[in-house]
Amino acid sequence: MKNSIEIYGEMVRTACYIRVSTQEQKLHGISLDSQRDKLKEYAETHNLKIVEWYEDEGVSGRKLIKQRPELQRMLNDAHAGKFDRIIFIKLDRFFRSVAEYHECMKYIEPVVWTATEEKYDLSTANGRAFVNMKLTIAELEADQTGERINIVNDYKIKTGQALSGSQNQGLAYTVKKIDGVKRVVPDPETKDMVNDYINQILTYNSKKQAMIYINQKYNTNYSYNSLSKLLYDTKLYGHYKGNDNYCEPYIDKATFDKLQEIDNNSIKVPKTKKIYLFTGLIKCPICGNKLAGGSTGKRVRKRPNGKEYVYNNFIQSYRCNKYRKDKQCSFSKTINEKKFEKKLKEDDIYHFLYNRIVRGIDKQVIKRNRNR
Repeated sequence: MKNSIEIYGEMVRTACYIRVSTQEQKLHGISLDSQRDKLKEYAETHNLKIVEWYEDEGVSGRKLIKQRPELQRMLNDAHAGKFDRIIFIKLDRFFRSVAEYHECMKYIEPVVWTATEEKYDLSTANGRAFVNMKLTIAELEADQTGERINIVNDYKIKTGQALSGSQNQGLAYTVKKIDGVKRVVPDPETKDMVNDYINQILTYNSKKQAMIYINQKYNTNYSYNSLSKLLYDTKLYGHYKGNDNYCEPYIDKATFDKLQEIDNNSIKVPKTKKIYLFTGLIKCPICGNKLAGGSTGKRVRKRPNGKEYVYNNFIQSYRCNKYRKDKQCSFSKTINEKKFEKKLKEDDIYHFLYNRIVRGIDKQVIKRNRNR
């Protein structure tokens, strides 16, 4: 591996990566704090300047890179040349996949790495082979652990035991210990509200109206999306991953299917490739929420009698989703994109932005600022 370490005041720019899974912290006491202390001590002893920390908490080493956000960020920063060395306590904190390891090493070269609690010599063939062997063993151990966990979880599901705590059960359910066993049961604090929400949808065929009704009646602030997710929870009819009697149901399977049918018959807006330049830059004058770009094109609404109604009014605009989806804001207006851009042109703001950003007249200035 080519050595291009840059020295800043005789100190190597260094990134620290730490990771711990929930299971490891629970069983072995491995914590982010303990890893952080060891890396700080190592950096001070070896004249390394820590420029950034990357911490994946509650993330298993078996997960792919795309499921480890901090690892992704670190690899991209390494590729961009923001540091010259990566340190972590052990190789299994970094990777447990041979294939992903080698792919990433090519991506971040010439950045090098050090496992502070283990010794590897990547300058020799034997050292590189030893790293491959360690990764293979770590990958095997992770896969075997995963298989054991799956067996335990399958048994728990079959016997109606909870796999996780109340915070992961959604709005309708909670976890309660019954005869020494943790079970998933209807949440007494939200049970009446959930039943009301379901009845409102079945009566009026509208999730949005049901959301407004619930928030007004129970003085809550649930968003449209959070309540919509509830309708897809199979535990509503007592089913979970193959067990039809996993928990106490709210409704039967036929009613659950009816809820899905109502949702499928709602208005569908086709996806668009349209790019809205000012999305996230314009704020709602009422609630301060950033306005989102959106368009309405061909809409199809299917009535209960099976007849379809088609709407072809196509408008591109910016609007407040706090009003449009959640009805938690009173700003019901939309800002037409063409009219907005026309106003910018009239005030010469559009030309200023176009000349300086789109055409890149000030590219050199931007480049100099980035290099500072």
